[in-house]
Amino acid sequence: LLPTGSILTDYTPTFTWKIVLPPAGTTISQYLIEIDDDPAFGSPVSGTSATTSFTPAAPLTSNLKYYWRVRTENNLGELSNWSLVRYFRTALTPPTLTAPVEAFASMELRPMFSWQPVDQATGYTIQIAKDINFTQIVHTGNPTGEFYTPTADLPKSTIVPTLYWRVQTKGTNGPSAYSEPRSFTTPSNP
Repeated sequence: LLPTGSILTDYTPTFTWKIVLPPAGTTISQYLIEIDDDPAFGSPVSGTSATTSFTPAAPLTSNLKYYWRVRTENNLGELSNWSLVRYFRTALTPPTLTAPVEAFASMELRPMFSWQPVDQATGYTIQIAKDINFTQIVHTGNPTGEFYTPTADLPKSTIVPTLYWRVQTKGTNGPSAYSEPRSFTTPSNP
């Protein structure tokens, strides 16, 4: 089950629910699901599933609150009541990095970073790390716009041969996933 109140960075999530026991003498032929940003389900994304899971064919819109519910249909065409309504939010999308490009050789220890702005963003988080998994972070910044220059010198390439950077969008529905990382090098003697 998708916990109510979740913030998702996956815009084609898989919805799951518990199996329902049908009335005696019948079998479940399918489950019906509705997903909508309207709590009254005025214009839902609808789907059916023979199993207890469903993945929408098209991505959901980012930065919205969605509601969802499920019911069953048995082999006689009879419908159950709708389940309790649950809700979740979709986070903003991550930004698209613009500069520096992948494998950039910086001539400065404080290069400028930039990305495409994301509509409705309240800010961003940039991380710079010694490794592509970001377990050894050397700098974090929290700019409000789409440009950032580190406030302290980054390690020289003689100390750390390659650095990696990525950016996350902040918004009302929680932070986005991080962008795909890019690598760069700093000078050994700036």
